[in-house]
Amino acid sequence: MFSKEDVRKLLNSELDAKVAELLGWKVQFFGELRGFSGQYQNEKGVWIYSHIYPYSSEHEYSMNVQARALKTDSQGYIRTLAELLNVSEWGTEGKLKSEGILKFLEVTPRERCEAAYLVLQK
Repeated sequence: MFSKEDVRKLLNSELDAKVAELLGWKVQFFGELRGFSGQYQNEKGVWIYSHIYPYSSEHEYSMNVQARALKTDSQGYIRTLAELLNVSEWGTEGKLKSEGILKFLEVTPRERCEAAYLVLQK
């Protein structure tokens, strides 16, 4: 399992490939990992050439990964994202203060993807 520090060291293309695997794609690369291209095996076992979605750089794709993480473990995802964002603005009853909420609203696709990966790898 990757730690927060390990995930932070990954290139976007590496994180995107790892997320694709967690979402059910079987990724096979030939040569070096470059950009977003790779081979994928669909649910019927057929290898297709496609592109890894840019989960860590595009809001639309990172939201899809976030949705999967929230469905899997919503509390874990929120805690993990808060830790990645260094959110410590928790009020009474475990509710976020406005400063913490602002950080959550300004989250980047990369941060969203990192938190989702850390939750989904468990």
